[in-house]
Order: sequence, then structure tokens, then C-alpha cells
Amino acid sequence: MTIDKSFSLNTFNKGDLLTLLCALFFACHITSIGYFSKDKEPIVLSIIQFAVTAILFTISALLFEPFPIHVQASVLKAVVYLSLACTVFAYTVQNVAQKYTSSSHAAIILCLEAIFGTILAIILLGEILTLKMLIGCIIIFLGIFITETKLDFMKKKKQNEKK
Repeated sequence: MTIDKSFSLNTFNKGDLLTLLCALFFACHITSIGYFSKDKEPIVLSIIQFAVTAILFTISALLFEPFPIHVQASVLKAVVYLSLACTVFAYTVQNVAQKYTSSSHAAIILCLEAIFGTILAIILLGEILTLKMLIGCIIIFLGIFITETKLDFMKKKKQNEKK
């Protein structure tokens, strides 16, 4: 959901819907990788994922996008880098790691992606930490903290007080 300058959720737009759909499919992806990677080789699973994705998106691009006639070398380098480093490497590491952990723990770890992206943007790109960014990081940390602890420490404290 987008938060405007007054920190209110006044509008629900197309981007918000796409973000929610992306989150839903990302959750399905994590769950399915957790299921399939237990008995299968994660590298083979990654290769199958990339092959299916490449075929589907090539067909979609040919049907719905104009064919680029002139592509600069710098653009091709960026596409190759992003394809290899950010997609092939990252998803293969995720598939291998998920073989040794549960889907719920993998999802919690992957929730930190936005926080690491924010920290690296501040350190490497010199971005300014805004109040919205800080609040977003705090909300994510609180969500992870509550999910992991289930606030059991508060329940134990109340039980000890009753004794």
C-alpha cells in the first residue's frame, strides 16, 4: 500500500494491487521451492525454473512488445549482469538454502531484503534515510520479531506474576 505525505492510506491504486499479487505469488514460490527442493536437486530445480520462465517470457515479449532494432552495448551488459547476478545466482542460492530450512524461515529471512536494500542504498549510493524508510524498516523488524517470538516472553512474564 502506498502511504502519502500525511502517512495515510487514502488511495488504493493499480501499483498496490500489483504489489499484493506479487507478494502472493512470491509466497507461493517460497512454499513450492520448500516442497520440491526437499527431494530434488536444487540446481536442477533452478535450471527448470529458468528454462520455463525464459520460454514464457520470450513468447510474451514477442506477442506484446515491439522488437528492439537498436540496442546499445551498455544495455546488453546491464541485462546480462542483472540476469546472472540478480536472478540466476540469487534464486539458485535460495533454492539450495531452502533445501536445508523450512519455507517459513526462508520467508522470514527474505523479508529482510528491503532492509538490506535500504542499508546498502544509504551506504553505497549515499541515499538519505527518510522517516518513511525508517518506519518501514521498523515495521518489518517488528513483524519478524513477533513472528519468531510469538511474544512468548510476555506470556511467560504474566504466568510468573500469577504464581
